[in-house]
Amino acid sequence: MANNINYTIRDHHIDYGVKVVLADLIVHEDAQREVNIRRVNSMAANFMPNAAGSLVLADYNGALSIVDGMHRALAAAKAGLTEMEAEVHRGINREEQAQLFLIKNRESRKPKPLEQYKVGVTAGLSPYVDVERVLGDRGLAVGRHKTREIRAVATLLRIAEIRGPAVLGRALDTIKEAWDSAPESWEGPLIEGVARFLHLHGEEATPSVLAAKLRKSGTAATWISKIIGAASSGLYGAGDNSRATISYRLVVECWNKGRSSRRIAA
Repeated sequence: MANNINYTIRDHHIDYGVKVVLADLIVHEDAQREVNIRRVNSMAANFMPNAAGSLVLADYNGALSIVDGMHRALAAAKAGLTEMEAEVHRGINREEQAQLFLIKNRESRKPKPLEQYKVGVTAGLSPYVDVERVLGDRGLAVGRHKTREIRAVATLLRIAEIRGPAVLGRALDTIKEAWDSAPESWEGPLIEGVARFLHLHGEEATPSVLAAKLRKSGTAATWISKIIGAASSGLYGAGDNSRATISYRLVVECWNKGRSSRRIAA
């Protein structure tokens, strides 16, 4: 996930040891991880109030929302408790609440990539918002289930952070033109390979020409199989045999095929 985050939470008042009524607490889904019902039930079955610790809450305009401790709060309520102790951050807005969630969870069980992405967008942080804008401009989204959803969150963030949102956009446009948004075309290694190629050789290689070559060389599913096979067999010998690097090398080979000039070295 993204590493170089500039958090911008204003100085604000914090009250510690506040007794709060669990039924009064709210959860902003766009600033939280998904609820794990199995985890809640397991915690509730053996809930120990004296070992539960304090919840972390945000008080904005009188509404108390959970920043950290959502599963503990749900488990406590299921176990029959009506109150818990909390650390209450006063006067922070939704973006700051989402940032506080990310900070509080850096050293605990990390949120899943999709959860962290959602919260990062709510927090208004780069590169999360950069990726969201690039995807939105192309009718795409982060997700796992729909045709135009991309699950390779870490890849998208890494490209936007290291190579820039513009390169990410050109890579997605090239892939869409090549394979018409086939589900396999949105796999992380393929996106990374095309993005690295355009980042390093964008002045020499025209995206539309690259898209035509990619399409002619096989389906997106065929490309993914080639990438996995080459990475597993060590096709390129010693060195970096990660799927992303293999993908980049295959894109270079595809570009060079049939060319006697303007060939690119991998």
